[in-house]
Amino acid sequence: MTSQLRSLILFGVVLAVIVVDVSCGDRTEAPLPSPSSSGTTAQARSPSPAPTTTTPPLPTAKLIFVRNHTGAGYGSLHMANIDGSEDVELVPGEDASYVGLHREPGSGHLTLYYIVRIDPNNYQLRSRNLSSGERREIATLDWQRDYSAPSASLNADASQLAADHAAGVDIITTTLGESRRLLTNDSSGCQQTFDYSRCFSFTRPLFSPDGQLLLVTHGLYESQRLDIVDPGDGNTVAGVPGYQGDWSTTSNAICHTQSVGIDQGAFYLSVSPSWGSDTVFGPGNESFESCTWLDEPTVAFVRVTGDDLSQWHVSSLSRTSGQISTLVSGQTPPRPYNLVRINASALIYNTVDTLDPASQVFSQPQLIDINTVAVVPILQPGDVVLGVAETA
Repeated sequence: MTSQLRSLILFGVVLAVIVVDVSCGDRTEAPLPSPSSSGTTAQARSPSPAPTTTTPPLPTAKLIFVRNHTGAGYGSLHMANIDGSEDVELVPGEDASYVGLHREPGSGHLTLYYIVRIDPNNYQLRSRNLSSGERREIATLDWQRDYSAPSASLNADASQLAADHAAGVDIITTTLGESRRLLTNDSSGCQQTFDYSRCFSFTRPLFSPDGQLLLVTHGLYESQRLDIVDPGDGNTVAGVPGYQGDWSTTSNAICHTQSVGIDQGAFYLSVSPSWGSDTVFGPGNESFESCTWLDEPTVAFVRVTGDDLSQWHVSSLSRTSGQISTLVSGQTPPRPYNLVRINASALIYNTVDTLDPASQVFSQPQLIDINTVAVVPILQPGDVVLGVAETA
């Protein structure tokens, strides 16, 4: 196993011991300004379009991002317009990471869900009403490793969170903080002689947009795969290759990637109800770092190619036509770290200089206009965009 693969996996796989202590409490802080309301294997490939000389207007969006990144998506959690205006620190003075945002029916108030790093061994899963400033502590997490951090996902109606830890994946109610074990890890084979059948964890749970399924990374190192899981009973609906993925906008498909290994880099699509995996690229000596859906027929992805993995590409794939279009390319290092969908015509990416999460330096976020293929820098150098609060 290459050191590059191990660095990638250590960034996402949770091997830490977490004790979930469910506790609820209310605390009121100063309210924040409310955001304005305002698979088929692809064959055809198009060349990179010539760069446009006209900067298109920026889309309307409120972005969630971290500034002064401390690792694993944590830092000073901010929200701002895509042009950087109306910048607000959401949880001042906290080392935090974004989980989700929900608009309350009736009142229209936005509730932020996030995780705060208290110290290297302690985290809290919290919510905050962005209108009233009321803060609730949903769960306390005891963490024992410094190379990664807890992650969680919010379901469609914000009634439940899925959180990963060394014992497995738990479902936690957002109102009462009640927790139940959904998936259980096994470390009995993680000794001097590895037995992958008895050495695995469940990490990075991700609810489908309709809240009916979870996408979970299952395994360790080369044995990793993705499981599509019923969040009600923990039963596996399907297992697919790869170590990270994303849901389509209608929850009926996933894109999923396998990063660099020994000729194992690959990019796949899987579609319900069979969830059979269609290989778009690979397996081969290349790396696929991230993917996200622009709309139901179109998915964007990062591909790193070359014998020495020296060239990266952000591309889009149309499931309807099979057309693959290169949106932007560059030399490594750095390389794109993540992709964040703004709408069907706009995408944001960050580049990072190393895969080692202990020493990553991030670039200024870049906005890609899909229609013109213009690339526009946004926010500040080092800001890492994690999500979108509002779009129009």
